Amino acid sequence: KQQDKLMQKLEAAVAAEPDNAIYQYNLANAYTNMAFPKDAAGKSMPAPANYNDLIAKAEAGFSKAIAADPDNIGYHYDMGVLYFNQAAKVTEQMNAVTGSSAEDDKKWKELEAIRNTLFDKAMPHLEKIYVTYEPKVNELDADNKFIYQSALAAMSEIYARQNKLDKAAEIKKKIEASKQ
Repeated sequence: KQQDKLMQKLEAAVAAEPDNAIYQYNLANAYTNMAFPKDAAGKSMPAPANYNDLIAKAEAGFSKAIAADPDNIGYHYDMGVLYFNQAAKVTEQMNAVTGSSAEDDKKWKELEAIRNTLFDKAMPHLEKIYVTYEPKVNELDADNKFIYQSALAAMSEIYARQNKLDKAAEIKKKIEASKQ
């Protein structure tokens, strides 16, 4: 319950060592957790007023971490999750557009374009996980198998939402195969 002190320490660490990938990553994760708050039971809470600022800071931190250590799958995973979670919030807004007027259609299409841009940003990070782990999926430990399967699940959902159902089905088969 001392998030402000944690943030001060993380920001000081990044200021002292801006090229330190782990510091950048940890700060980006903290910003992500603030942007997508959860209650004590783990249930999502409404976005904070400074959501966009927190997202921008998280994205910048993950980008710096990836630039410093481009082969770190964890960094790619959390960057992909950041974009995916933003897209999920936009999908919620799309689902809230209930009318069938021209104005509602326009709003829905605008939101769809935003969501698809976020999906496009997430996909290279998810694909990095896929191409790195696919050849050695049977050798992965539990944590890395979780990352692999979660990345594939996100890819499958993205493909399904973009009406690329053949690709979604292909990815689902890989998920099932990885569970054996």
